[in-house]
Amino acid sequence: MQNYGLIREGASNAVLKPIPLPQLQDDYVLVRTVAVALNPTDWTTLDASGDNGTLVGCDYAGIVEEVGRAVTRDFKKGDRIAGFAHGGNDANPENGAFARVIAVKADLQVRVPEAVSFEAASTVGVGFGTAGYALYKVLGLPFPDEVLDSHINDDNKPTILIYGGSTATGTIAIQLAKLSGWNVITTCSPKHFDLVKDRGADMVFDYRAPNVGQKIYEASHGSITKVLDTVSTAGTAAICAAAFASQLDSRRTEDLIYCNLLNIDCPRDDVKSVFFLGYSLSGEFYIFETEQFPAQPEDLQFGKKWMPMAENLWAEGKVKNHPEKIGERGLLGCIGGVNRAYAKSASYSVVKGSRPFDLAGERNEKIHSAQRRLVARAYSMDSSMKLEPQINELVNLLLRRLDVIASTKDTIDFGYWLQLFAFDVIGAVSFSKPYGFISSGSDSLGPDEKFFARLARSLHSAA
Repeated sequence: MQNYGLIREGASNAVLKPIPLPQLQDDYVLVRTVAVALNPTDWTTLDASGDNGTLVGCDYAGIVEEVGRAVTRDFKKGDRIAGFAHGGNDANPENGAFARVIAVKADLQVRVPEAVSFEAASTVGVGFGTAGYALYKVLGLPFPDEVLDSHINDDNKPTILIYGGSTATGTIAIQLAKLSGWNVITTCSPKHFDLVKDRGADMVFDYRAPNVGQKIYEASHGSITKVLDTVSTAGTAAICAAAFASQLDSRRTEDLIYCNLLNIDCPRDDVKSVFFLGYSLSGEFYIFETEQFPAQPEDLQFGKKWMPMAENLWAEGKVKNHPEKIGERGLLGCIGGVNRAYAKSASYSVVKGSRPFDLAGERNEKIHSAQRRLVARAYSMDSSMKLEPQINELVNLLLRRLDVIASTKDTIDFGYWLQLFAFDVIGAVSFSKPYGFISSGSDSLGPDEKFFARLARSLHSAA
């Protein structure tokens, strides 16, 4: 069988090309894909730094072609299954989903109910894994089969906030939290209110409403101790912080936990922020956007327990898949989808054209977060310590220049000199050479051009 797949060839670039059939590892299954679904992680990973030649994509549904000899799940050839792979993984370049034939970790896959189409089934893999890990491993909710019916109908059920309830992970998380006996408050745009209510949300708030976090706090009577933020930006973290129970409430006995998907900290000291990547469910070493993550065998053990439970809930009709929107041109259509920031949701916007790297001017918080990760390591404390000699040299240069100015008793704009210093540090960190602003005492780029003025014009234009 001729295989072909969507392969990374440079940042923000993927090419559909013939590829070899993947090697079948002992605990993997080979799957002939019938449908795939796009996730934000597909395009953020593609936009980030990484090796060329990795297979793109995470979510899929298809038919089992071959079963590895160490697989313990009772999959067999011809089974209809769905699940997720780790597309763009430099440690395992073949482990993506956007190909005709793929290899996936058997323990993280689920059977597709007979009444569910492949297109609909392709939307659940990442959602099952992410929502299950967040609710049951991080936030500590009871598994649905551990909850008595009497508890589900209890008027004193605890309440969880699921921020971003209309996302693919959000709609699944709402249903699972309800099955675990919790009240669910969620946020989304008003056009998706009916969707999240259909999935079981008890209360829904427009995420753009003024003081929405305070309104959620009041509606929950200050009882929220657990939050799952499926959007995960600085703005959403601030809203969630306002919705949490008060740190002064003497009745509170549980820790406040903010679970998020993009390594964002909740801006409250009394809230524990927990970030995770669902890729760790494989129990294997992996590389995500150039950062290496060690194997987590305990996460694989969780996945082995949770994914069959998710399969049963789906088969019993207790969990509905996310609404799908079907694209055209098969795998070839994924190229446009990935490059256009296709968000797996009931509706989505298409951004035409390519996205230039613009950390300062980028207004989309998710894209800004992804871009920031590309440069954050250079400005981390660890990197700063390694570059301490160069930075010390610039500090000493600044002090010498200020001593000279002080001896003249002239008045200076100290804030301006700090700007000169800051950009010389950026030059030293980024290019191993300062811009020379401190030495010259100016940000001049020429007779009639100033660097800071040009930067201000660029930012104003971007805004």
